[in-house]
Amino acid sequence: MIDIRLATVSDLERVAGLHDRSWKNSYRGLIPDAVLATRTVETSLAMWRESFAAWPGNLWLAEDANDQLLGFCCAGAVTNVERSGPFEFEIYALHVAPENHRIGTGTALLMHQFDRMRSAGLSSAIVWTMAGNAQSRRFYERNGGTLVKTGSWDLDGHKIPDVAYGWPALLNAPAAH
Repeated sequence: MIDIRLATVSDLERVAGLHDRSWKNSYRGLIPDAVLATRTVETSLAMWRESFAAWPGNLWLAEDANDQLLGFCCAGAVTNVERSGPFEFEIYALHVAPENHRIGTGTALLMHQFDRMRSAGLSSAIVWTMAGNAQSRRFYERNGGTLVKTGSWDLDGHKIPDVAYGWPALLNAPAAH
């Protein structure tokens, strides 16, 4: 059983902890070790506090029946139209605890965000992921995303190649269950 709910300020420490673990698990070998070493729960928490203060409705949690955090997704309207347009809605971050991969958490979070997007009258979505992150790319492809853009991410002075997956026509697609 996966319960998805809107995050509150009191959830941000758990989100930061999961975010830090996910980065160090999923991005080793894709991001220079020196950059990964600078990432901490504290730096993640500061970033999530700032993001939550600006967009409190964009952060959603997936929890099990015991309120254990399985994953989270931050998504909302596209803010950088030059990079992510013509898509209207963007998945900014989707992380699942490494021990909870492949049990449906990521898909449940993604489908929930698509439902939110449709409820807002938006019809298309985009997500950026590292070009070298094969697991992430397969996840988005399995969930109907198609490769729509390529680019690079400037992370602490390092150019990380990235790709975007898009869903151009979701307004009339079936809703998640």
